[in-house]
Amino acid sequence: MEALNTDIIRQGSIQEVILKRDRAIEMFHKAIDMMYQAGKIANDAAQCSYAAPSFERMSFSYGDGDTEKDKARQEIDKAVWRYLLGISGLRNVMDAQAYREFNNQLDKDPPEVTLDNLTATFSDLGAQSGDLFRRGLVNAFVNLDYSTYKTNDAFKIGKKVIVTGAMSPHGGFSYYGRKREAITDLDRIFHILDGKEPKDHLADASALIAQADRNGDKALETEYFRFKWFKNGNIHIELLRPDLVTSANKLIAKHFGQVLRQAS
Repeated sequence: MEALNTDIIRQGSIQEVILKRDRAIEMFHKAIDMMYQAGKIANDAAQCSYAAPSFERMSFSYGDGDTEKDKARQEIDKAVWRYLLGISGLRNVMDAQAYREFNNQLDKDPPEVTLDNLTATFSDLGAQSGDLFRRGLVNAFVNLDYSTYKTNDAFKIGKKVIVTGAMSPHGGFSYYGRKREAITDLDRIFHILDGKEPKDHLADASALIAQADRNGDKALETEYFRFKWFKNGNIHIELLRPDLVTSANKLIAKHFGQVLRQAS
């Protein structure tokens, strides 16, 4: 029978190994408690339940944690930027394209949430808010009915818009063409033109259409629009507020006037 290997005992006492093991577990427990506390604080800062980062494959066997620290900073900062954009009111003037560009930039390289960065960013966005809103208004109608609104000289809103291919034959909105986004933008724009706070994504016009379609309905009326959709996937939208249509047309004319001046 071979002799037992006693190298471990020679290299260091068992007591020292146990002390290190106990110390490691104690520190991990403290770190985990602190991470849960940090998660609650991060969620409170961003006023959401998903600001805290998650580490699915985090290894503590090598490295110094810099990658994980930077990931934590980025995830928290992304959530805080989105929260501050919402409470600033600037989200309301952004169309789907502008908000997508903002989110893409955050996902790629979120700037640190500092007073200087916040002041510079929101000052720039505030200065552009009029242009952003007018561009969003134009984009909403182009995305709803490209064939009608693709040229500047034809661009004037009437009483009705026909949106082709908006609904899926299987029910709900089609995944193609981002028609739901355009209807959401349209609803947001008319609320703002009317001096009202836009509805959130659970109660805006597109959400109501989706719910009505699930219920088997093919028509819906809100305070601004009358929607009717058909088997061919088209949605007919009747605009119910001529005063808001007039306001929208004035903004569209101003937008294209600026575009033409910039191009000349």
